[in-house]
Amino acid sequence: MKKIKYFMLFIIMLIPVCVNALNLSDLPPEIQTKEGIVFNIEDDKYAAYVYDVYDELNIITDDVASFSVEGNKNIILNDDITIQNFKFVTKDGFNEIAIVPFVIHKQGPGNQSIILTDIDVVGYDLKYNPEKSDYVVSVPSNIDEVYIKTTKEGNLTIVNGDGLVELKDKKTKVEITVINDNVGINTYTVTIVKKNTTFNIIIVIIIIFGLLVGVLLFFFKKYQDKLSKIDPNILKSKVKELDVEDIIKKNAEKKEEINAISNETITPGVLTPRTLIPEEDKK
Repeated sequence: MKKIKYFMLFIIMLIPVCVNALNLSDLPPEIQTKEGIVFNIEDDKYAAYVYDVYDELNIITDDVASFSVEGNKNIILNDDITIQNFKFVTKDGFNEIAIVPFVIHKQGPGNQSIILTDIDVVGYDLKYNPEKSDYVVSVPSNIDEVYIKTTKEGNLTIVNGDGLVELKDKKTKVEITVINDNVGINTYTVTIVKKNTTFNIIIVIIIIFGLLVGVLLFFFKKYQDKLSKIDPNILKSKVKELDVEDIIKKNAEKKEEINAISNETITPGVLTPRTLIPEEDKK
């Protein structure tokens, strides 16, 4: 069935569109319907794209002032592609006419969706949320341009505003519009903010330094608390013990000197120096 429809469309395209020098460019650029669907000129035909929920369209020709439009204004949509011819006749008395096919394409809702399935600022962090339309992305201060990549849900929609974006200011606001003549317009906003990376590095260094100082102070205070818990009398006794050990060590060294002197051999005619021993040591 579809092949027959396409074949009929091909045959219709072979029929001369204009008779008596009436060109398609002379016709209205668009034709309205009661359902709000608009027919636009595409090549040598009028075309419209509708959801598959539509069963019919009703052409409005009252506002076509220069022409009378002949043909059944009620178009029944039974197939994916419906073709119906209309004859445009001029009202200026010359009876110039044009037979123009009206082609209606029934599409699924997804094909006419004005929702994006993804937004990506290539190389940078942007977490897309289908329920969110405003985004903020940070980039280094030395970046002069970014590439915004979008993925649309409907293949009959047009996306404007994506692609390569030049960053002239510290904050650049990019509006991305998704357009479908039969549905409307949906707008997304991506704000690109330039961040000072040097300042961020300094902040990180300060934070690390602060953490190190905090750790050192923690252990120092812990050591102070440990010292404060020691009994002063114990410290004094430890000091006394050290003093007694030092005195005993010195006395042992002096006794060794005395023993060394007493064991020396006296040689005639040679004066041997003697070490004076303090009275207290003699005792």
